[in-house]
Amino acid sequence: MIEISQLKQIRRLLNITQSDFARIAKVSQSMIAKIESGSIDPSYSNVKKISEAIERMKHDNEPAVKEIMVKKVISVNTRDLLKDAIRIFNKYGISQIPVMKGGNIAGILYESTLLEKATEPDFAKLTAEEAMVEAPPTVSEDTKVSAVSNLLKYFPVVLVTKKGDLTGIVTKADILKSLI
Repeated sequence: MIEISQLKQIRRLLNITQSDFARIAKVSQSMIAKIESGSIDPSYSNVKKISEAIERMKHDNEPAVKEIMVKKVISVNTRDLLKDAIRIFNKYGISQIPVMKGGNIAGILYESTLLEKATEPDFAKLTAEEAMVEAPPTVSEDTKVSAVSNLLKYFPVVLVTKKGDLTGIVTKADILKSLI
């Protein structure tokens, strides 16, 4: 729950009037004014209503992943050679690249995967399909940033789709950029 003494600051951060906030929290505007001025100590049930309203508003105001994702997704096809994938890694300064097959996400190549394969005798002849690993999680463009942030605790990248088409990619760095 929130620290009720910070209600005024939180409400202002959410850019909402006392009246509008009271309506959303299902309490009176005069109660909000009295809480903010410190003249009353609200009941537990009212603090709970206020806390739940703030959480709902924070979630509603939270950006969707489409607002922070990298929209220019660079990918390779399953039949592309690894040496071509490495050229792409170097050219664009990226550390992972989705592998596509017929317009669908087939897997992903990471720098670490390529390093593992580099010691194989026929490395120059290997295709992306032979080196790719299972595709990372995929989310829709409307997924909230906090959900993607949680996925990035376990995966190095999350792919973004719209109607089944790959439209974006999100890394931890993209989440961090969105915070400033």
